[in-house]
Parts: sequence; C-alpha cells; structure tokens
Amino acid sequence: WRRVISDPFTATGTTATLALRTNIGTGDNTALFDAITITSDVVPVIADGGFENPVQPVNNWEQANGVGGGDLTGSAWNISGGAGITRNISPFQNGGIPAPEGGQHALIQGTGSFEQTVSGFEVGAEYSLSLSTMARQGQNFGNDLEVILNEGLPSEIVLFDISEVTFN
Repeated sequence: WRRVISDPFTATGTTATLALRTNIGTGDNTALFDAITITSDVVPVIADGGFENPVQPVNNWEQANGVGGGDLTGSAWNISGGAGITRNISPFQNGGIPAPEGGQHALIQGTGSFEQTVSGFEVGAEYSLSLSTMARQGQNFGNDLEVILNEGLPSEIVLFDISEVTFN
C-alpha cells in the first residue's frame, strides 16, 4: 500500500461532497484504496473511511453492478458501477497484503465511483486528505484514481488525479 496526501485545500463551506472515481472505461483496471482521512485542527468526519461496513463474506467482495458474492446494503457511501467493497484475501488482494485499516478496502473498476457528503468543515480553514492506494494483484498499469470535492460545482477541488495506481 502507498499512502498519499493531497495538497492543502481551503474549505469553502461546512459540507462538501467527496467523490472517488476512475474515468477508465472497461477492462481489468482495478484501483484499490482504504483509510481515507481528512486532517486539520477541526476534523470533518468521513463515515466509514476504512470501508469496514457492510462486512463482506470471507474471501469475497461486492460491486454496485452486482458482481461478487457479498452485499453493499447499509454502506455509508453511494457506490455505483464497478465500485465496491472487498474483504482481505479476495481475488483483488495483492498476494494477501492486508488492508491498512481493518479487514476490508474499496475497489473501483471501469467507471465506478464512491460519493458521500462530509460535514464539519470550518469555512476558511485549511485541510488535507490522505488515503492508501494499491493496484490489483499482478497489475501495474491501466488504472487511475480521482478524488474530488464538490465535483461540478464552482467550488470543485481536485485533490488527487493519480494516473497510475501502482503495485506497492
């Protein structure tokens, strides 16, 4: 896993929509991520930034497009397309390397995405977002990961545009 930290950004409102997505169309182009946090003196809370809920079956996963053998009901995230939650030691795991936080992590394939509204920002305060990333087992290319606050709004901030999530 590789820990990445965004450049500092300034809050423009007390809430912001956090989006994690990829813009790669189809194919086996999986990006894995976990342990999403925002840091500052006044810390907004990202609900389930470790993707521990809902708990997936042992050695399994579920994606919003219906692929997998688990369930996404009750997740704090709005999950779409090829995005989903995977348990440690699933087919997405890099040689059994465990998630940096807990026993599960997120995955995105194709044009899948995760979104949630994050509250608790202080207008004018400076923040950074961090997360851990890793490519799918045996895969070193063909994936990307974008992390955006307030996508499509005048206050949009691109926190990350990682063009190649690597095997680390």
